[in-house]
Parts: sequence; structure tokens; C-alpha cells
Amino acid sequence: MSMTLREKLKRAAKLKVRENIKSQLCKRFSLSEDDVVIFDEDFQSIVELADKKGLKTKVGVFEISSFEGFFQDFIKNFHFKDTISFMISTDDDYFFAKIPFSVLQQDLSFFWSDKSLHSTSRNRIFIKNDKSSALVILSSEYGLECCQW
Repeated sequence: MSMTLREKLKRAAKLKVRENIKSQLCKRFSLSEDDVVIFDEDFQSIVELADKKGLKTKVGVFEISSFEGFFQDFIKNFHFKDTISFMISTDDDYFFAKIPFSVLQQDLSFFWSDKSLHSTSRNRIFIKNDKSSALVILSSEYGLECCQW
């Protein structure tokens, strides 16, 4: 089945956004193109895994900044040579980027709160590539939901 022109344009726009973010990461942190991998991940499978691991709702808490301490505690579990993947949210898409953990350590606030990575989303997903460790924060109608393993 062939794609319509509208679908092709939409796909091209998404690819351009992804390329721009990859380029931004490479320039900001002096990385080569090979150091940053942009990929799709099934959001629902991560939500289901977080639910199995004990996703808890913080009722009435909607401010993502109140979870920054969880993020700082989470990164203490990594080694310098590890790689980490994190979710990037744009206005109409989400995808993941894999980077060396040492890059994340260089500017924690950038990866936690930069609008070019998270748009207006309060969702945050940081996950070790073997999925043995993760921090998942999701927005719900009752408050933010959090799980760390």
C-alpha cells in the first residue's frame, strides 16, 4: 500500500525533527553521529513494565520539578561506561535517544527539563538499555505516576 503525499510529508517532518534533535545533542556535547542513536520504542510496553514494577500515583502532584530528586537518585546507579536511553517528546511525536551515560552527567538539568527534548510533556522515561534499571514518570489525570527500579 503506497503512502499518500500527506503521509509522506508528515513522515518527512518527523524525520527532520529527529535529525535536528540528534544534531543538537551532537553539537552541544561534542559527540559524533554514532554516539547518539534515535529509535522508536513501544511506549505501552514500557508503561506495562513500569506497572508490573510498582508504578505509584502521587495524587494531586502535577509539577514535574518535584520529581527531580528521583532523577538525581536514579542516575547514581549507573557506571560511567553505561549507555542510557531517554524519551524525547515533541508536540506530535515521541521517540527515544540512546547516549553514553557520561554525556547525561555533563548537564542533568538539560536532560531533565529542556523544552527541546520534552516540549510541554510532563512524562519522563530514562532507561538502561538492558531495561534492568529505569525511571518512569507519567502524567495522569490524578497526578504524576512514578516508578523506579
